[in-house]
Amino acid sequence: MFTSPNASYRQSFEYEYSGQEKGRRIASFVFSINNTDVAGVHYSLRTSPKIPIKVADILNGIVFRSEPDLDVLDQVIGHFSLWAVSQGAAIARYYPWLPVIIGSDVCTGSVAVANRLEKNGFNCMQQGRHTYWIDITKSEDDILGCMKKQTRYDVRSAIKSDLEIIEHKDFQESTFEQFWGMYSSLAMEKQFEMLNKEQMLNEMRPLLESGFATIFLIYFHGILMNATIASMIGQGTYLYGAINPAARETPGCPPIGAAAQWTMISAMKQRDLKVYDMGFCPGPIPIKNDPRYNIWRFKHGFGGAHVQFMPVYGKILRGLSGRIFKWYRYGFAKTS
Repeated sequence: MFTSPNASYRQSFEYEYSGQEKGRRIASFVFSINNTDVAGVHYSLRTSPKIPIKVADILNGIVFRSEPDLDVLDQVIGHFSLWAVSQGAAIARYYPWLPVIIGSDVCTGSVAVANRLEKNGFNCMQQGRHTYWIDITKSEDDILGCMKKQTRYDVRSAIKSDLEIIEHKDFQESTFEQFWGMYSSLAMEKQFEMLNKEQMLNEMRPLLESGFATIFLIYFHGILMNATIASMIGQGTYLYGAINPAARETPGCPPIGAAAQWTMISAMKQRDLKVYDMGFCPGPIPIKNDPRYNIWRFKHGFGGAHVQFMPVYGKILRGLSGRIFKWYRYGFAKTS
């Protein structure tokens, strides 16, 4: 199924079942027609941490063997709704993880999926997230040519430098500790929200042990300057990373952020992946007064196509408790 156009690390057993550590119960199903597997899906059930209401989710989309099949979608959504009812869920939610927009193109398939979901009683509850996708089937020169001038200069500076790059394609305790040390230190310095160490280990260890993710460590003159984790199956995706603050003050050290991104792009090209997902952004064009402007502008500089995913869809299964959860989680704001 990882040859599917919408496949990513999110749908792997290794990633999904790490969610059981977060209080979710996972159930997995494969749908077949004439003895041919046509779709796979993971359902989850949990009790909301703040209010005692059960919530059923298809968190990471349905993996279709090829393009989304509306008849198969009907079967999966019908099965999911019945499963959610049988588990006592008050609301069922579906995160399709299918793009609505890629660059300037509207994805007509997502429109058809949205119409079919609404016919099955699911309504938009929250608008979909944004990211940038880089087409890594292009040549390296063409990828560089799509970048903003400063970003391209930074990448070329990194390519010409004497950085030492080490890839760890499996799980090693010492490597994870190096990553965690840099990541947690930066999180405390910048005061951004992060997983705790146990959560990070539970999430990343299965992906690393299965070969679905890689840790990249970048050294300059023997000093660790960057540590990054990326998924390396389906659509390659930036997961977590951190820069040593000393990199900016070290004479001769090239732009480490640009070096890390190019390192991941090059590794994904070597594995014949087609798309690099840069790991979310607030929207298409950076806005200067947005608090996330710096990282947003950094990602935008690589020239990837802006992508917006389909919204989160939900279906209330138990009138009062379902509406309470919807109000608690999404408020009264119009979402469709």
